[in-house]
Amino acid sequence: MLHVRELGLVYPDGTRALAGVTLEAGPGVLGLLGPNGAGKSSLMRVLATLQEPSAGSVRFGEVDALREPERWRRSLGYLPQEFGVYPGVTTREMLDHMAVLKGIRERSSRRDVVDALLSRVNLWEARDRVLATLSGGMRRRFGVAQALIGDPGLLLLDEPSAGLDPAERHRLLDLVAEAGDRAVVLLSTHLVDEAAAICPRVVLLAGGRVRLDGTPADLTSALRGRVWRRATERGDAPAAQAGLAVISARLSGGRTVLRVLAKERPAESWEPAEPSLDDVYLTTVTDAGHG
Repeated sequence: MLHVRELGLVYPDGTRALAGVTLEAGPGVLGLLGPNGAGKSSLMRVLATLQEPSAGSVRFGEVDALREPERWRRSLGYLPQEFGVYPGVTTREMLDHMAVLKGIRERSSRRDVVDALLSRVNLWEARDRVLATLSGGMRRRFGVAQALIGDPGLLLLDEPSAGLDPAERHRLLDLVAEAGDRAVVLLSTHLVDEAAAICPRVVLLAGGRVRLDGTPADLTSALRGRVWRRATERGDAPAAQAGLAVISARLSGGRTVLRVLAKERPAESWEPAEPSLDDVYLTTVTDAGHG
């Protein structure tokens, strides 16, 4: 079980990245959802023991991350947003080296682990290519593979699907869901549909604080009966949304589809809409920005 208590992080320039973040997570996939600058990556860096917090505590089982960082890292798999690679080393060689660092000393065992991971992340055909020749999406998949070495009990994935095409993205999300069957997985993303697809529970961060925490169904139910939809010509959209609490205005089939938040139907031209996690996200982020 992961326990995060009143976690705070203030950078030397005075920027407050985290402000009293508290959460608990057991086995499964927990989605960390929020806009850029919400504090997701800062939280990930603290949990990966790459950044020392200004306040608070972090425990995983009986291990204290701040007091026993070396022991903590033995149970950790981490994929940061950005990471470097050794350009002259092949994909298989690099994973083999990382497996040694993770404590897999026996050569045949390492080979089995590395080959299985290369297949799981769809890099088997690139096993003998040097890392410098891999595309951005392939490097991302390599990063996921290295995070999975040793079946970590705590898996931190910071924007893992960045740079992946739709087919690769779905394959990756299946891997993440599978990892959640036996590990605590924290999936950081700003993609609402990604969180809704595989996360039984979502924590929404904004301004370095936890704004919402719950299942997608529970979070969306709070907006039921208050979301209204109207499709209009693009030129008519400004007048149609005037004076209303607009959630979103998006093009669909050449028309603008408006979604607004209101206790009652704004006018006959508006129809009730089933609330989505996207509605929850947008209304919460907007409120946080105004707060």
